[in-house]
Amino acid sequence: MSGNYFDMLGVRALKGRMFTQDEDRVPGANPVAVVSYGCWQRRFGADPNLVGKTIKLNAHDFTIVGVGPEEFRGTALIFEPEIYAPMMMAKQIAPGESNWLENRGDGGILGLGRLKQGVTTPQARESLNLLLAQFAREYKYLESMTFSVTPPGLVFPLVRNGTLGFAGVLMATVGLVLLIACVNLANLLLARAARRRKEIAIRLSLGAGRMRGDVMMLVVRQGMWLALVGLAIGLAGALVLTRLMSSVLYGVSATDVPRFAGVTLLLGLVVFIACYLPARRAAKVDPMVALRFE
Repeated sequence: MSGNYFDMLGVRALKGRMFTQDEDRVPGANPVAVVSYGCWQRRFGADPNLVGKTIKLNAHDFTIVGVGPEEFRGTALIFEPEIYAPMMMAKQIAPGESNWLENRGDGGILGLGRLKQGVTTPQARESLNLLLAQFAREYKYLESMTFSVTPPGLVFPLVRNGTLGFAGVLMATVGLVLLIACVNLANLLLARAARRRKEIAIRLSLGAGRMRGDVMMLVVRQGMWLALVGLAIGLAGALVLTRLMSSVLYGVSATDVPRFAGVTLLLGLVVFIACYLPARRAAKVDPMVALRFE
C-alpha cells in the first residue's frame, strides 16, 4: 500500500501505529509491516507484545509496527489482506513481479481516493481526466485512456459492473421464484377455504362478524401459521448462512446478521400478505347462496 493509504481512509492502529508516507519514498529502505486484526488473532495468538517483533516475508525481515483495528477489513469485498507493507518494499515481498514500480505503462496499480466535501463523482472524474490529458502530452500511450470513478469494494470497475448486473438478475430470479411460491400457496389456501364455505355461511347466519376475528381467524389461522413457521425457518437460515459465509467470504461478517434478518422479515411480511388476501376473499361469502347450493 502507499504510505498515505491509512491516513486517507482515517484508519488508526489498535496497537502500535500504521506506516507513514515517509516510509514509502525510497525503494527497499523501510521493511515495516502492519498486520490485520484477524491475522493478529489467527497467526500470532493475539500476542499483546507483537508490535516491534520481526517476521520474515520471502526471506526478508520485516518489523511489525502496528495491528489494524477489528472493524477494518480492507477496501475490497472479495478478499481481506492479512499483512500490509509499503509499496516501495514490493521487490522484497514479490521478487520478479515488481517491475511495475518503474513501468509507467503497467496497469496493475489500483488508485483509491476520497472525495472532498462538496465534490461530486462526475466533478472528480472530469478533474482526473483533465489531469490525464496533461500527462498524455508527454506520454502518448495515455491518449486513448480515460478515468472512471466508481465506489470501492469490487476492485476493477468492469468487475463491479458485471457483478452488480449478475447479482441483479439473480435477485430478480429469486424474487420471481418467491412470487410463484406465494401465488401457489395462496391458491392452495383459497381452495381449502372454498371447501369451508358452508361452515362460514352457518357462522355468518348465526351472527358472526365477517371481518372480525371470529370468521377471519377461521380462514387465516392456517396461513398465519405457515407464514410464522416460514419466517422462523428463514431467520434461522439467515443466521446460519451469514455465519457460514463470514468464514468463507471476507466481505461478509457476523455483523451483517441484522441486515439479513431485516430482509428476511420483509420477505416474511410479503408471504403473510399473500396468505391474508385469500382469507379476506374466502370471508366474503353470501350465506343464502352458499347454503342453497351446498
